[in-house]
Amino acid sequence: MVSDDTDALSTILAALTAGLKPDDLFRRILVAAQELTGFPRIAICLVDRERKLEEAKYSLGSEDDGFRTQAWEIDGTINPWITDVIDAKRTVVIDPAADPAYAGSKLKTVYDGPFVKVPIVVRDVTVGSLTADDAGSRRPITAGDVAGLELIARCTAVAIDQTRASEEILRSHEEVIRAQRQLIEAEKLAALGAMAASINHEINNPLTAIVLDLQLMGLNLPADQETLRKRLVSIENSVNRIRAVVEKVAAVKRTIVTEYQPKTNMLDLNLSTRS
Repeated sequence: MVSDDTDALSTILAALTAGLKPDDLFRRILVAAQELTGFPRIAICLVDRERKLEEAKYSLGSEDDGFRTQAWEIDGTINPWITDVIDAKRTVVIDPAADPAYAGSKLKTVYDGPFVKVPIVVRDVTVGSLTADDAGSRRPITAGDVAGLELIARCTAVAIDQTRASEEILRSHEEVIRAQRQLIEAEKLAALGAMAASINHEINNPLTAIVLDLQLMGLNLPADQETLRKRLVSIENSVNRIRAVVEKVAAVKRTIVTEYQPKTNMLDLNLSTRS
């Protein structure tokens, strides 16, 4: 690792809260990963389960077509690392040139030396991996290299989660626009769509900052501070509960109210989000 993890997290935090488009956001994450780890080539690869592939979606450090467009079948018999990285959520260090398991594998055409593959896990599901190498160098990959990439992978997972939430809100808003032509309550639904977009900006961005700050605090805690570590986990769980409520507001499809108290009607999020 060649840079300070606090600087890398600060760079990524600034990107996450700046409202950037996905291409710009993930490029900044890759730049921070390069600065933190010193790896010249890094790629964010995402899983497409319908096509049964893991593909490089964002990459930095090489214009080589093989590196920029790498795609691997999600098949443990063809690509043995799949079982560890995608299924078991474990980091692996691979040297295709020296490992008999990769004899004849097309991995050698992309990585002719050791490289590391770190799972990107969003809500307990592996959505892809962060892959990095020294572009032809045979230098060993150290524990420090792995630790830096795993930190970046966690930040990437937060970015993917936030991006998906924003895309879901946009889709929900489009559904609201279509519903305006069909439903008597069109104006109410349009207002809810605008409110959801506002909530995403005003609540989710600060929540993202809180989560990253909690992770940073956890990294800097002494090993004997288990009680404080548990409190940080409890705070993060509370943040996730808030996020869940925000997601429900974004997913509202109709306005169904419930009398929670005498003469007090409130929007029932559980009923209003059902098709």
